Amino acid sequence: MHRSLATATALLLIACRTVTNGDLPKQSNSQDGNVDNSRLKQADDLELLHCFEHVGNRWLVGFTTHLTKVRFKDDCLRECLRAKIMLNFTCNSAMYLSSEGECILSQENRKTQPDLFTEPQEGEAVTVHYFENICTLARMEVEFGGYRGVLGYLDFVQSKQDKELTTSGIIVGLEPDKQYSIEISHETDWIKGCSLGIKNEFKLMKVKGISQPYVEPVTTLSKEVLEFMSDAHGTHVMAKRRLHLSLYNMDRIIGSMLSIWPKDSKSPVACGIVKPLKNVPEAMTNAAPGPVPALLTLFILLLSGMTY
Repeated sequence: MHRSLATATALLLIACRTVTNGDLPKQSNSQDGNVDNSRLKQADDLELLHCFEHVGNRWLVGFTTHLTKVRFKDDCLRECLRAKIMLNFTCNSAMYLSSEGECILSQENRKTQPDLFTEPQEGEAVTVHYFENICTLARMEVEFGGYRGVLGYLDFVQSKQDKELTTSGIIVGLEPDKQYSIEISHETDWIKGCSLGIKNEFKLMKVKGISQPYVEPVTTLSKEVLEFMSDAHGTHVMAKRRLHLSLYNMDRIIGSMLSIWPKDSKSPVACGIVKPLKNVPEAMTNAAPGPVPALLTLFILLLSGMTY
């Protein structure tokens, strides 16, 4: 887990089969107006399970990309999702050997290697659980780094039939059991906590005209997109959540800045720019009003950055 974080795969594709309807239970508020943290934690645990399909007493023979020791099944699933950030590979399946406390991560799965997806051989005293990752499918790589160690990725998907975006992803390096919110802006100058590098990248996109005219009008629009709570490991897994934003109106998210804010904090712990999945000119054209592909997938790099 100590490899360089200079390069990480930064995309999550949602154009895949899910095991639930994807909508989280609505968050209830306590009497003092604060969000019920216990409900947030329950939703976070639920999202982790919704990123995987489970098959009992089966494993993938001969394709171990990474082996690690874990205490619980959920720890193995988190390691699979974290592999894109911490180990620089996409974990498409995880096998948890409960009797050994071992977690086997693989870039392959039962679909890519069906002939090697088998039951343990007779006489092997092992209990194995196979989990197929249905939330992560890498499409491109982006180099990024940060100061505070908060890293992650979010993916945004919207078909032309839908009125709202769907987002998924994982964020690591957060403070454990802490409430956060993600805000969106079309301008960066006022976000004093974002790093100079991320601001320059944002400005470069605008100089090249990438955000024109699809992110206009450029204003200091800021609003909370969603809130979440980190788990005891300082991680948040987002399996599938709908946002009241669209690719096809004045509030388009392409080319905008997203920032992660701890509760009651005056500065963000991470910032990132929403970029198109495909070749930039082509993707931006597809995002314009008019004929659109059946699915548009975007990503945001969550780049830790505090001003110096």
